[in-house]
Amino acid sequence: MPGRRAGVSHRATRPRAHRGAVVTGPRRAAILGPALVAIVVAGLAVRLWGPARTARLLACRPRRADAAVHPETVGWAVRTADRVVPRTACLERALAARALCRRYGYAASVDVGCVREGEHLRAHSWAVCGEYTVVGGDVTAFDRLGRIADP
Repeated sequence: MPGRRAGVSHRATRPRAHRGAVVTGPRRAAILGPALVAIVVAGLAVRLWGPARTARLLACRPRRADAAVHPETVGWAVRTADRVVPRTACLERALAARALCRRYGYAASVDVGCVREGEHLRAHSWAVCGEYTVVGGDVTAFDRLGRIADP
């Protein structure tokens, strides 16, 4: 097959963190559909109406906490679904994660921040549930400028 190295299987070249991540049970796999829908809707809505209106649109009524779906699982689902949808921004991923956390009964917010890199500023947004960063990676270098939270 072109593009593959001889003698190296495809499975051996995959990153260690992703091996077996999908095969963790039907509850974890079942959240991928809603995560994919949330990312697509967030992406379209941010482009059409802007972040503030999108946050209100995706602010579904919180349900009772689902013990089988933790914020960590929501983060995994959003990151996994993000690989399917091209050109998603951190704001869209954060809004999708916030909507899914609320759907499964967890209070979540989207933080927006920036960091100075030389003469330039770099903006970033991430979803937070309590003290846990659901999506957004390591955000310790960023100064938080604002928060999109539930009213």
